[in-house]
Amino acid sequence: MRRLRIEPYLDTPLLVVRKGAREIMFSEFQRWAEPLTTGINGAVARYLSGRAPVRTVEVAPWPPKERYDYVIQLHVLRFEGEQPDGLGATAGGVHLLADWEIVRQDDGAVLAHGTTDYRKGGWRAGDYEGLVALLDEGLVALSDALAAKIGELAARPPGSDSLTRRPPTTRPVAP
Repeated sequence: MRRLRIEPYLDTPLLVVRKGAREIMFSEFQRWAEPLTTGINGAVARYLSGRAPVRTVEVAPWPPKERYDYVIQLHVLRFEGEQPDGLGATAGGVHLLADWEIVRQDDGAVLAHGTTDYRKGGWRAGDYEGLVALLDEGLVALSDALAAKIGELAARPPGSDSLTRRPPTTRPVAP
C-alpha cells in the first residue's frame, strides 16, 4: 500500500465531526493516537492481510527492489462523525468516503479503481469511543471492497486486463 492521501481538513490529530451541511467541528480533547494517515493505512493493511487471495500487505515506504502483485493507493475524502444540525441534536452517524486504485507495480497501469462510500447511523454525539468503533467498521468495509476486487483481478486469465496506462511509479507517493 502506498502512503495514504487525505483531505487537508482531516490532517489533524483531532477527531472530526460534521454538524449539518456546513459546519465542521474538531474535538478539543479527543485525539487520534497516531497520525490518521498512518492509522488508516495500518488498519486497512491488517484487515487485508491473510484474507483470500491476499497473503501479505506491506505499507510504504518499502525497500526499493521489493516486488508486489498489486499496489493500492487510497485517497480519503471523508472520515468523520455526522451530527444533525439543531439544538440538542445527538443522534448521528459516521461517514467514510474513499477513492481507491489498484495499480500494477511494474508499469503503473491502473488495474481497478473505485469508491467506497460507507455511512452508518447509531452514533450518539459526544460518544467518541463509539465514533471510533463505527469508523473502524468503515475501514473493514473498505478492506472488504479491496479484497473482493483483488480476488477478481487474481482470477483473470493472464493477458486479459483492460488497462489504463500511467507512467511507471517507482517511489511511494507523499501523503
